[in-house]
Amino acid sequence: MGTVRRTRSALAIAERLATVVCRLLAIAGLLMLLPFAALSVLDGLMREFAGQPIDVVRDFSSVVLAIAIACCMPAGLLDRSHVSLRLLESAAGARAGLFFDAVASILLAVTMGAMAREFVLYSGKLLAGGQVTFLLAVHTWPFWYVVTAVLWVAVLVQVLVATVTVARLFGREPAVDCSSQHGKVDLT
Repeated sequence: MGTVRRTRSALAIAERLATVVCRLLAIAGLLMLLPFAALSVLDGLMREFAGQPIDVVRDFSSVVLAIAIACCMPAGLLDRSHVSLRLLESAAGARAGLFFDAVASILLAVTMGAMAREFVLYSGKLLAGGQVTFLLAVHTWPFWYVVTAVLWVAVLVQVLVATVTVARLFGREPAVDCSSQHGKVDLT
């Protein structure tokens, strides 16, 4: 019983910490998008009416959007707001559905890890090659290393989700529900 209680406690602490980190990252990503959206509108207006685009908007659009999107990924993984098919669960039963959820969670963690690894390699290539933005000649590698770091956070979050799912499969009901919908945490 002590092991189960420690597991529940550790999973609860990890989930609460992950929730805070994921929310902060999502807020940071959205806060990056707000000024970028305003600058994009201003850029369009300046381009149309003054014939003078704002070069910084075009130059930084790919890296700002990459960071903002990456910042929202951990929260989406934690909330399990991805597409899932429940056909097998309805046909084979809840236990089989939980098994397939566990397998899918593990595969998603592996896929996210492979993707994060590729971003490490990509960022390293940008650093080694001295890649810069087109107009302002700002190095792009620091931005891509930020994306890479956030993707590794997403990997850790998905490992947590997979751990909770596997714990459920083996009858150990965790103290928290990582699969809660719409960002609500269900304490059981």
